[in-house]
Amino acid sequence: MAILKLKKIKGSSLIEIVVGLVIISLVFTMSVMVYVNLSTGKTSATKVIYIAYLKDYIATTKKNKEYFNEKLEIEKGYLQRTIEEISKNVILLKIEIRNLENKLIDGHQELIYQR
Repeated sequence: MAILKLKKIKGSSLIEIVVGLVIISLVFTMSVMVYVNLSTGKTSATKVIYIAYLKDYIATTKKNKEYFNEKLEIEKGYLQRTIEEISKNVILLKIEIRNLENKLIDGHQELIYQR
């Protein structure tokens, strides 16, 4: 029979264990923060695209003086322009952008004086 030689391994001190746990906790916390920022960034990017569509549509409407009701389909939703006559020369221009689930993303209202 072979005789096993048992070597005594020195144990880690309490301070080394605590430092190791702190390092592991920091790395885990930073990785969770990066994951959360990446996963919520998609929603923000989509909203920025919607708002860019809205601003372009507002500029086109005012430039071409297209003051009539319209519903325009876009890539992932639609733009809706509504005109309300306030008085003889004043109209209320409402433009809303909604996603495919009909959820309001952003809107714009403006009073326009026509001569």
